[in-house]
Amino acid sequence: MPTLKGYQFISTIYSGSKTVIYQAAKEPEETLVIVKTLKSEYPTLEEIARLRNEYNILNSVNIPG
Repeated sequence: MPTLKGYQFISTIYSGSKTVIYQAAKEPEETLVIVKTLKSEYPTLEEIARLRNEYNILNSVNIPG
């Protein structure tokens, strides 16, 4: 599992051909979060743009949780 400062990774939720989705706890509050990462160590510009677009869409949605 990856390491990301301020997050404790708990489990892998999904592993596809290009991305991995993890359940993690944000420290110190221990709030559960979902972290999506690209599998490739050197992702293409298209993969980065797709992930950034997904982030922008989700960031604009105003829902609890």
